[in-house]
Amino acid sequence: MGRIKATKLGFQLDGKPFVPWGSAYFIPYTGWAPQLWSTFTPQRVESDMACLSELGANVVRVFTTWKWFLAPKNAVNEEGMRRLDQMLAIAWRHGLRLLITGPDHWEGAPTFLEDHTNIFYDDPMRRARTAFWRELGRRYKDDERIFAYYVANEPWVGPHASLWAEWQPAAQAHGWPESFDELPPANWDNPEGRLALELLRQQTANRWLSTEVDAIRSSGTHTLISCGFFPMVFPYYAFMSCGLHLQEPSEMLDFLSVHLYPHKPNTPEAFRKEIDRMALIAGYAASFGKPLLIGEYGCVGGNTESYSAPWGSEYPPTSEELQALWCHDFALSSSVYASGWLCWGMYDIPEATDSTRYSGLFTADGRAKAWAEQFKGMASQVTHLRARDDLPRYKFDRFGLYSGIVDPFSGLESWLKRRRFEGDFILEDGA
Repeated sequence: MGRIKATKLGFQLDGKPFVPWGSAYFIPYTGWAPQLWSTFTPQRVESDMACLSELGANVVRVFTTWKWFLAPKNAVNEEGMRRLDQMLAIAWRHGLRLLITGPDHWEGAPTFLEDHTNIFYDDPMRRARTAFWRELGRRYKDDERIFAYYVANEPWVGPHASLWAEWQPAAQAHGWPESFDELPPANWDNPEGRLALELLRQQTANRWLSTEVDAIRSSGTHTLISCGFFPMVFPYYAFMSCGLHLQEPSEMLDFLSVHLYPHKPNTPEAFRKEIDRMALIAGYAASFGKPLLIGEYGCVGGNTESYSAPWGSEYPPTSEELQALWCHDFALSSSVYASGWLCWGMYDIPEATDSTRYSGLFTADGRAKAWAEQFKGMASQVTHLRARDDLPRYKFDRFGLYSGIVDPFSGLESWLKRRRFEGDFILEDGA
């Protein structure tokens, strides 16, 4: 096998189409968030990789963590790297490539970072992550076992003293508030100011992303690079923007990736609407001329009782069969835009406080769910799916959404209705 390459509409391996099909990997009964590296055992990984391979997967996504992969004096943690070496070797034996996600908080922060864990602003974190990426790029230069690097999982530019320091000149010149407790600021009826603040957040994110990408590329590696974006990069979610926009990242990254989940698809009407809503976001992400990977998607299935996430999301009782059907229908509906899909995740995680509790291919005790059988059946089907470049294109007012001049709720509803009646189309920025 050789190194995966990106083309305008997809991925290639040795000149032939390659369709990423797989899952995120973490194991149950290790806490929330899962402690993959703290509890790492080659025997467990061997068994799980063999299982995913049997289901037809070819890519597995893993998360590195600050605790296990960063070390003092801007070095890498060699024990964490040894475990990653083992993970790569085991996955490769089973025909699986890894999508390696940049260090995150899942297993806690090393003491040398103290409280400097903001990836956008804190210099100790920036230096440590830069060293990490340089070392991975050097150590695994053009390694065919690695599908790609994800520089981060779902970055979000939030309130920070450094952000407000950059905001001061504009705030003082226009008489705007000098800081906000939340972003975007609620109930601030000032279109010019809202837009200026959003553009500052995007500038911050682009500066950070450029540093991360440059660190990887400094080794000379050609391994693909991307980032796992929240659905809030879609400007119709401007009322809860994550502070990133896809235009500049699309120029730095080899492919784009978004994470998409439905809201309560428990009635026929809601089921269809959630398919349309997710496909609309995928169609937007596909408008930037880079291949699109659905880096996370999934639906709860098998919970007999309702439960809630800490931030208010509700998960009503949902059958395993509905989970399998939604994941199947979403993957097919998004196939005109996307060139690969990684579901969330391999196992149900009982300790989870969100959809992860019931979103797995397998129960926490290892029983294959209906989604696992559906996933296996789709593995050969997706290899023949291709994103299209001949779809109608429609424009919208991105700046109007970020400034609050355009109502995102009614606008989103009109696009959803249009998609239902007209079928697939690409939605792109008019600015």
